[in-house]
Amino acid sequence: MAALHWVKNSEGEYVVEALGTKPTIPEVMGGIDLYHGTVAEFEDTDIVGGKKMFGIYLTTDKEAARAYSGKTGSIKKYSLPSDAKILDLSDGENLWEYMIEEGILDDDDITNVDLENYIKGGQLYQYDASSRTSLADDVIKAAASQGYDVVKMADYLGVEDNVAFVVINKDKLATHKAR
Repeated sequence: MAALHWVKNSEGEYVVEALGTKPTIPEVMGGIDLYHGTVAEFEDTDIVGGKKMFGIYLTTDKEAARAYSGKTGSIKKYSLPSDAKILDLSDGENLWEYMIEEGILDDDDITNVDLENYIKGGQLYQYDASSRTSLADDVIKAAASQGYDVVKMADYLGVEDNVAFVVINKDKLATHKAR
């Protein structure tokens, strides 16, 4: 596993690079541009662990990332290569079914109408925040155990209709210069 470090590109954006390696042109050009807005400072080696969440939460929407960075934070730009194994749970119905199939929800959860409405409405993160649960982490961990690199989930905390790309396998992250 390569060590990662932050570098500032010519446009003044912070991006992550693997020490001693450079992303190949196909990874950079064939991937998906993603952004991470934050007011926190963290070590590159802590990307997967995070402070309270499993994985690093990215978005294709730079304005959604800006909502997380506030006035004092920064927006970091990444590229996800086209060969990343992605589990798309951005549709609430699919997420609900996945959580049942994987045993993430117990019988009490399955009969909890509020929880079902939050999940199917694309607001699992809001439910976790208000109920002090970690169901989103449980989904990400289940996907990681199945070999996925990324999970796509609705994330309306920053901007409505935003989809979070939760990168579990940080080795799939590459950086590139802003175009």
